Amino acid sequence: MNLPDRLAKFFLVKEDEHYSTAYFLVLFLLIGAGLAVGRGSADTLFFKRYGIEYLPVMYISFGILLSIVSAMYAAFADRIAAEKFFVVIIAATTILLLGCWVLISVLQWSNAYPLYYLVYEVASELLMMHALLYVNQNLETMQAKRLTPLIFAAAQSGKIIGGLALTFASPVIGVQNFILLWVALILIALTLIIIRHRRSGVSPYFRSGKKGRKGLAYSIDQIIQGVQFAKRSRLLRSLSLALFFIVIGFYIITYTVNSIYSETFSTEESLSTFFGLLTVVNGTIALLIQAFLTSKLFRIFGIKKINLVFPVTTLTSYLFLILSFTFPAALFASFNKEVIMTAIRSPVRNLLFNALPDYMQGRARALSLALVLPCALIVTGGFLLFMQNLEEFRIYLYAGLFSVFVYLYYNIKINSAYVNAILSTLRAKVFIPEGVNTGSIELINQLKKGVVQEDSDISVSYAKLLAKEYPEQVLQVVLERIRTADHALSDRLLKLIIDIDLREIEEELWVILKRSDNHLKATIYSLLFNQKSSRAMIDVESCVYDKNPRLCSVGIYGVFQYKIIALESKAKEALGTLLESKDSTAILAGLQLLEQHYLEEYGPILKKLLLHDSSQIVKAVLRVLYIWPVITNNDESSLLKNLLQQEDPEIRILAVDCHIHLPAAVIEDSALIMLEDSHPRVRECAIEVLQNRSSNPAGLLFGWIINNKCTPRAQQSALHGLRLILPDVAIYERIAEAKVEDALKCRAAIKIIPDNKVLTSQTAMQLLQAILKERIQQFVDLSLASLEYVEDKSTINIIRAGLKSGDNRQIAYACEVMRHLKNRHLSKMLGQIYDGGIEKNKRYSIFGDFKDVIHWCTRRQDPWVQVVTKQIVLS
Repeated sequence: MNLPDRLAKFFLVKEDEHYSTAYFLVLFLLIGAGLAVGRGSADTLFFKRYGIEYLPVMYISFGILLSIVSAMYAAFADRIAAEKFFVVIIAATTILLLGCWVLISVLQWSNAYPLYYLVYEVASELLMMHALLYVNQNLETMQAKRLTPLIFAAAQSGKIIGGLALTFASPVIGVQNFILLWVALILIALTLIIIRHRRSGVSPYFRSGKKGRKGLAYSIDQIIQGVQFAKRSRLLRSLSLALFFIVIGFYIITYTVNSIYSETFSTEESLSTFFGLLTVVNGTIALLIQAFLTSKLFRIFGIKKINLVFPVTTLTSYLFLILSFTFPAALFASFNKEVIMTAIRSPVRNLLFNALPDYMQGRARALSLALVLPCALIVTGGFLLFMQNLEEFRIYLYAGLFSVFVYLYYNIKINSAYVNAILSTLRAKVFIPEGVNTGSIELINQLKKGVVQEDSDISVSYAKLLAKEYPEQVLQVVLERIRTADHALSDRLLKLIIDIDLREIEEELWVILKRSDNHLKATIYSLLFNQKSSRAMIDVESCVYDKNPRLCSVGIYGVFQYKIIALESKAKEALGTLLESKDSTAILAGLQLLEQHYLEEYGPILKKLLLHDSSQIVKAVLRVLYIWPVITNNDESSLLKNLLQQEDPEIRILAVDCHIHLPAAVIEDSALIMLEDSHPRVRECAIEVLQNRSSNPAGLLFGWIINNKCTPRAQQSALHGLRLILPDVAIYERIAEAKVEDALKCRAAIKIIPDNKVLTSQTAMQLLQAILKERIQQFVDLSLASLEYVEDKSTINIIRAGLKSGDNRQIAYACEVMRHLKNRHLSKMLGQIYDGGIEKNKRYSIFGDFKDVIHWCTRRQDPWVQVVTKQIVLS
């Protein structure tokens, strides 16, 4: 594998992505380099040839221009393919830059310097904003997650190259000629874009915005919607206010450090050289932090703590400048605003924005860029202009310090609002409205409104919440909804209030009963019989004799509920008829009754029904048997054991639950079958039954794991159950070591298989190799799962995730972490699985030839391995 291929693999670039990734890297390198030379030259020319005292006026002008340009950009950005819009942006920028160069170099017009400064500020914002949109239109989501960090690292690298150009070339070519270099860089970038899209066509993920809408009006509407949402959303409101105050603090500190730099470097060449060097150093540090540290900081400390880093470092910068208005303090402030802001603050802000609802994120960003940021710039510029008239001009630093304190305050509020925003999303998913507190009158009223709306499913969802949280509030609103509901919805709503005192609405129930179908009648009678309504008692007999199975079942329930002795024999006869009917509806009606009122004499019928063809009936029987156990001996328990082979996982789960009533010996005999089940809930239920019924569940589970009595999947479930009942650290170290030894033996077996001279079936050999490779990964995972009790749990989980990722880069990282586990012996053993150390360890070289491997596989109690081994023996 050559070096480019190795680099591509390291950076997660797939083989068919090499060309497009290289294109984006070069494109963003050019854009980044252009922005770097633009930044350095614009600042140098403005500070040295026009005067830094006019910088506040630039802030005001930039704020106004940014608001206008952002609104216009948002109006058309989703209506034109990004590559075509790039042509417009770069062409306009090129014309403006060339105009600035002519005004500066040829006409020597003094007002060209502030013009160039503003062109840079607006162009830099627009180019990077549109570059991000361009990436989104050309990469699908999974590609973007892998490649965007690499692409933006190229932009950062471009800035470093641009900084180097400023450092070494400004004394030679003159600062104003860097404008031409910037033009050349963006024109090369534009040429790349045109060539690419002539070959590949329109950006594949471009979707044109809605037609027939006025662009600018739509853009303004988006901003207005962002403002309205900010009134309701604590997170967006806090983010917007935090942005407002940090912009003030940021631009005041920018004004300050540039004043110090202008005083320190007397010539524009020396200043531009310094700006280039500063860009190189800070850009390199920011790139390294982004690449190797930022994600780790998020993982270790969490977003809320990291969100406070930039406010604290900015406060520190202000304190240094207030105490010492000198070059070193300015350097520290530059490090903060160019390194910490780029590598820490910007990723944090993006993650915080992700907590907002998807449909609002674009509007929230429009609000920030077109309204909050410009307003803060105008305020900052106006304030600095006012302060310039005061004798103690540097007092403005205290205003900046105050703004950063307010920024810190709003960041603390952001941390609180961040969690609440996520909770708000969860509430929305269960139909709890946003913006109200649980328990408030407003919430109750909104839930009531939800019950009476037209949509049946949503009506029931709101009613469930209301019945659960505020049962005293649910009766009247459910009754109101039933008055206009069909029979099906009425039935669903009435079932929600079965356990509530219904005396205050009993009259209304009788009115509904008169216009009900049989299904709804059965539900209403069950409510009335459950409440032992004296008026309903007279209808019990007619229900028992009714031909409708549901009404008959409810009537039988009424007989036992009211204890009507005279009707008991008829009720039992009717129940037997229901259970022995050929009609599934009748059988289910009888079984539903037995869930509420069990009669022992129907036990034999229940056992017969376990063999019924209908899975619905089998499930209903199992639910009855779980509540009222009738299977108590080993012969009858075989019925349940047979059900463990059913295709329907719900039947298998219910069958496992019913084992709780069987003798411990029977449970232990069936437990391995349950643990080998493909459904995780079946395996969980098996562990629960073992824990409750076995005399020594820990010993059984430990033995099955350590002696490989079942497959690794079953061992994983057994390990989970063992950890619930046995906290002995030494046990888990022993399991971990045993599983690593199993993995090493599988590895040794794989090494022998290709050398065999006996096997004729290549397919069987390849299948055996594949199974053993899979077992290696499973045994390693088991070993690591065992170590969660011994080592740091989060570290172990990261290792397990890395090894399961299938990504060679992540697997390498996981292996590196494994080498630093506390248990050095296990660490070394785990390392041998991946680094080839097995060949040097005679302990695991237990196979002399292929026959030894076959013999070892035959003795393993692993169904898959045994099946394949038999095929090999037969071949």
